Parts: sequence; C-alpha cells; structure tokens
Amino acid sequence: MIGANLGLLFTAFTWATQIAAFDILLEHWDPYFLATLRYSWAAPVLLLAVKLTERGPLIPNFVPPHRLWLLGGVGIGLFSPCLIVGFAYSSPVMAAIFTATSPAVAAIVARVFFGTPIDRRMIPAIMFAFVGCSLATYDPTNETDPFTFGGGELLILVANACWSWYSIAAQRWLDGWSQIRITGVTLVYGTIAGIGIYIVAGLLGQADLSPEPARNMTELGLHAWIALACVCGGVATWNYGVKVLGVTVASLFLNMVPIFALVILAMLGQWPTVTQLIGTALVVLGLLTAQLRQLGLRRIAAEKLAEPVDGGAIRSSAR
Repeated sequence: MIGANLGLLFTAFTWATQIAAFDILLEHWDPYFLATLRYSWAAPVLLLAVKLTERGPLIPNFVPPHRLWLLGGVGIGLFSPCLIVGFAYSSPVMAAIFTATSPAVAAIVARVFFGTPIDRRMIPAIMFAFVGCSLATYDPTNETDPFTFGGGELLILVANACWSWYSIAAQRWLDGWSQIRITGVTLVYGTIAGIGIYIVAGLLGQADLSPEPARNMTELGLHAWIALACVCGGVATWNYGVKVLGVTVASLFLNMVPIFALVILAMLGQWPTVTQLIGTALVVLGLLTAQLRQLGLRRIAAEKLAEPVDGGAIRSSAR
C-alpha cells in the first residue's frame, strides 16, 4: 500500500518535471524533433520489459492492424507533437495549468466518442476548469492585450483529448492485455507515426530535419530523464498504483502534477502570477472535489454490497 502511494507520487512528480525540462530543451531543438525523440528512446526499453516479464508472442491475440495504427497514431504519434508544440507556444506556467484539465477533457471525450454519459459530479469540475484556465490567461497589468494567450494552450487541450481517447479505446480494443504490453506495443506504432509526422513537418518547413547534437551533459541528461523516468518509470509506477489502489484513487494523485510543476518552475525563477495561482486552484479544486465524491459513493456502494442479509449471509456483487 505504501509502495503504491509512493509510486503514484513519483508518477505525478516525473510528469510534472517534463514541463520544465522541455522549456530548457526547446531552446535548442524544435518541438517536432523532441516529440519524436522522447518515445524513440522509451519504445525499446518498454518492449524489452514486456519480453522479460511476460510470455508468449508480442501480440497475443488477433487485433485488426488498423486499430493498432489508430491507437499508436492518435495516442502517441499525434498526442506527443500536439503536447510539445503546445509547450513551445505557451509559457511553462500556462502549460502546467492547461495540462491539469486532463480529467475534465476525458469526461467530454468519453461522451463524444464513446457515448458515455458525463457524470453530473464532473459538470462543476468542467466548469471550474474552464473558468480557471480563462482566469489564468488574464494579465491585468497588460493594458493592450490583457489575455496572455499564446495559442499553444489549445494544442495542449487537443493533446489531452488524444490521450483520453487512446486511454479509453486501448482498454476496449486490447481487452485482456497487460498495461505494460498495451503501452509497449502501441508505443512502437506511435513512434513510427510520430516519425512520419516529424518528416512531413520538416518537408513543410516547420521542423528541422537535421537537428544539432546535444551541447552538454545537461541536455543529454534531460533526454534520458524524460525517456526513462517520465515515460518508462512513470508509466510503470502508474500501472502499479492502479493495480493496488484502483484507478479512482490513482487519479487523485494526478492533481499533484500542476502543483509540482509550479513549484519546480518557481525554483527555476519562473513565478506564477496571482491570477495564475487562483486559476490553478480552481482547476485542481473542481477536479479533486468531483473525484472525492466519486470515491465516496463507490465506497458506500461497496459497503452496501458487503452488508449481511438473510441471517448473516453476505450480499454478493455477482448477479
């Protein structure tokens, strides 16, 4: 139990560090190259982990190839450049705030693409996320343009939508697969799709197809950290936390991502404004409240199922 909680804190921390890391790396490389590189490093490591921990063929049962390409293309190939280009065209603080909207975006994606009704407890959270992000873009000191909207924030929302669609579709289409196998296999397809997007962007003059080598050990270290700690380690501890504590409890830890990110950025000298802090608080508070209510209702339901009935018999959840 303690290990699962510490693992989820590690996940939240590593995913938060990406924002500051990419802020440094984007000074030297274009976002399309970085989006491709982060998964190109991680894919072989995760495939090796699958081979070492699981038996049988890499793809254990037949899955239509177009589904694997869709999962990899949307969840990795499209998600990653949208996220990193979004980081490039927004401030790190704004990136942290908009990244925090992921649970609210997931609820909307589930409704639009999979017909899943939006839990009424998520409606206030979605509204809080919208108001919080809007407030965070407001800068009263700028008289000519008080809304500091760089454009990358919309791409971060698109990236959140891509990841949400991938997360839901992968569990439906690859039912019975372990989480590490789902991640490893789709990462291969996604990396290929990401390389294709990088090449197309380069041919259109939007990306540098001849990137320069790393200038120092700091840049190499950041690349290794993103691939090994953020992608491989973060995914592994996330899956372990979900297995032990359940996805509802695990999701609560994701509310720490923007908080960790803002603390890290402040340590690096990038202090958020008062309106950005208030906006972050609104986003996190709305999502946290909705998630805690969901968790409370699930516990009540579980307790009712375990109540003794009929002379001491235990009510079963099986119907």
